Amino acid sequence: MKKIALGIFLILFFIFLAYCLKRYLKRLLAKTFLPNNVINLISNLLFYLILFIGFIYILSYFKVNLTGLIAGLGVTSFVISFAVRDFLSNVVAGIILMVMRPFKIGDQIVIQNFEGIVKSITLRYVIIERKEGDKVLIPTSNTLTSPIVVKSKD
Repeated sequence: MKKIALGIFLILFFIFLAYCLKRYLKRLLAKTFLPNNVINLISNLLFYLILFIGFIYILSYFKVNLTGLIAGLGVTSFVISFAVRDFLSNVVAGIILMVMRPFKIGDQIVIQNFEGIVKSITLRYVIIERKEGDKVLIPTSNTLTSPIVVKSKD
């Protein structure tokens, strides 16, 4: 009975710890130049990392053999990484774009033979509107590997 009560306490403790550290990190990062969506992404990653560490700790406390779990997680991670490789490369590129800001919304750019005004920058796409009025969605990973011309407004 004591072991179960301690297990419940540990679960609540790790949830509380993850929540408090997430809030602290958000406040800390709010003082930086990072956009809100990047701040939310980083703080959520920390939150789930702490929950995962707590989950592993609780399982080891109850003397659950983690060898199979860790091996299974390794294989699963390997398979998933191939499945979401392009998606993750776009998300990482989107974060880099939001931090480095080589261009901003309203700038006129030329990338991959597409010229237009930047309408939106998301984690996955840079959306430009061409003179003809059509919109072009360019994957953010392409913006890191392709030359970009940012035309001046003068």
